[in-house]
Amino acid sequence: MLRRSEGATVDEVASATGWRRHTVRGVFSGTLKKLGLTIASAKEERGRVYRINGPQSYENFIPRGFASPELCRPLARSRSRR
Repeated sequence: MLRRSEGATVDEVASATGWRRHTVRGVFSGTLKKLGLTIASAKEERGRVYRINGPQSYENFIPRGFASPELCRPLARSRSRR
């Protein structure tokens, strides 16, 4: 949802996942940053909207600590199937 051009609000992500709002915010501020992703937010008509800046697919995404793209290919393939 965060990779879409229109992004997503905390409420939209919470509704889609069944998580509570504070859990969604925690994922944004903690987990996604640990993965090396940058979260951008902007105030829009529907509220604060969040988007992921950076790689547009897991195929091009290299997590921190990986030396080369070849090492994370199995990771990218497993995530793209979800």
